[in-house]
Amino acid sequence: MTLELINLLFLCIALAQALFAVTYVLVLKKKTETIMFFVAFLVAFISPTIDHIISSSDLIEKHPRFFYTPMGFYFFLIPFFYLYVKSLIQELNTKETVILLLPGLLEFFFMSVMFCLPESYSTNFRIANTTFFIIVYGVTLPIFAIILLSLSVHRVFIYRKKYLDFFSNTQKVNLKWLRYTSWLLIISYSFQLLTLFSFLNYETRDLIFLLDSILSLAFLYWISLYGIKQSHIPAEYQLFERSKVSTLSNENDFAKIKAVLIATKSFKNPNLTVVELAESVDLHPKKVSSAINTFSNKNFNQFINHYRIEEAKKLLVDPAYNNFTIESLAQESGFNSKSVFNTLFKAETGQTPTSFKDLQLT
Repeated sequence: MTLELINLLFLCIALAQALFAVTYVLVLKKKTETIMFFVAFLVAFISPTIDHIISSSDLIEKHPRFFYTPMGFYFFLIPFFYLYVKSLIQELNTKETVILLLPGLLEFFFMSVMFCLPESYSTNFRIANTTFFIIVYGVTLPIFAIILLSLSVHRVFIYRKKYLDFFSNTQKVNLKWLRYTSWLLIISYSFQLLTLFSFLNYETRDLIFLLDSILSLAFLYWISLYGIKQSHIPAEYQLFERSKVSTLSNENDFAKIKAVLIATKSFKNPNLTVVELAESVDLHPKKVSSAINTFSNKNFNQFINHYRIEEAKKLLVDPAYNNFTIESLAQESGFNSKSVFNTLFKAETGQTPTSFKDLQLT
């Protein structure tokens, strides 16, 4: 079996996998703006696969117009991904959305016109303007994609620093996987740029195309799995980010926060946010966040988890909880994940929960 046929096989598997993911999302997920961008991205991702399958057949030789099949959506792919990432975190700007999708719209219009023109004209245009297509799809497209993907990585990185001041549990809102996905796509587009170098022979180029197809298959599995599980960032976070209030706080505010937290044990709520804590102490959420950062030298996430660890330490040595499993104690303390509890407990105490318990009871 040749590299070309193996490459085609991987493309077909990727196509089937993407179609399954799109169907699953459309049928079982609530159709929000974010979900629709996710679906549009998956559709844009599988569209070039159909293009590659057509190119691998003899259809273009018999009917040259199929070179211009207006279903590649190459310039739609990464803008849809970027808009999906951004829509998870904040409201989209209509003007920015239109500008980002404009190259894809122009591509679709151009391909549709060329597809409908007489084959003799469209074929002659392709032959006479080979350099134009190389520059557009071989150079401009990868560079455009890499720039947008880099912006996606930056946006996720900035958001990750901010959400720790809002959420006490980050499992459902953690976008680290999207940062990895962006890097995976950057590698993929870098492969495309490599195929332009004249010193690469045809066998090496076929191997690079095969690696790109395998990468695409792995990517589809990755984003389908995590994209389906990903929750939308709560609207409260967006309001928190947009609010313009004085964040100056004092020690009295911090003392009040600690007193209410200890009295109500609200840290036992695994999904506690700074907004909910702020309501209980009658302060603005940004003021609560600022007080915690200033006087505890911790972000909100670290601050709340510290109280959860302290609660867990008490429960571990409390005879009334002797029959509780470590997972049950973790939930009782405000954690909704045993693995997160074990990691944070060891980071703070230097011991595992079991070791801590054994040491205290001996």
